[in-house]
Amino acid sequence: MTDLLTITGLRRDFGSLRAVDGFDLTLAEGDRHALIGCNGAGKSTVLHMVAGAVRPTGGRIAFAGTDVTRKPAHRRSRLGIARTFQTPAPLDSFTCLENLTLAARPHDATSRWRPSRRRAALAERATAQLAALNLADRADTPASALSHGQRRLLEIAMALMAGPRLLLLDEPAAGLTDADMARLLECLGSLPAELTVLLVEHHQDVVTAIADTVTVLHNGRTLTSGTPAEIAADPQVAEVYLGTAA
Repeated sequence: MTDLLTITGLRRDFGSLRAVDGFDLTLAEGDRHALIGCNGAGKSTVLHMVAGAVRPTGGRIAFAGTDVTRKPAHRRSRLGIARTFQTPAPLDSFTCLENLTLAARPHDATSRWRPSRRRAALAERATAQLAALNLADRADTPASALSHGQRRLLEIAMALMAGPRLLLLDEPAAGLTDADMARLLECLGSLPAELTVLLVEHHQDVVTAIADTVTVLHNGRTLTSGTPAEIAADPQVAEVYLGTAA
């Protein structure tokens, strides 16, 4: 497989605090990779740097053969990097359908079509995406009226409307009910096989269901990597989560 994302020696300092310290990671097309670790381990900071929301203090990020270390977030988005946030952030006053069509506009291949055809094509794509995530009956519902779980799914749908090659998910299961968790797992399990996913998550059930490989971060550094089963059986990982590791 061709390498899609290559992270080399990534560092990020916040004043005297080094949040990420020499992080390396390589993902190929279609990989499903999870970052886990205690709060403050540097997981979300890594995602922020890959997405372009936070600039690295040092190191290099390459995506699809292009050095994107200093490229702004909108340039990375156009290259094929999409993300979700710990707190879903759709436009509350817009309907689900409107949120999806707006999310797709910067990546729209129909931009040269006449406006009426373009709107119809975007609406058709958005309707199909909502249906795929069991939100078809919420197409005309303002985002503000959705449950927390539905807002999570809507944000994933918005990210997918960009047609990404790499999807960054930042704690998608946070705050979900059991029923919402089941819908989320169904959604993530149906993602296109060629889509690369980098996931930050605390829920082990989600990590086990989605990720092929897991990297454990501790104090901004890689502690270990392996399959979900290998990580679950690793005594040093247990020590970190019990707070007894150095």
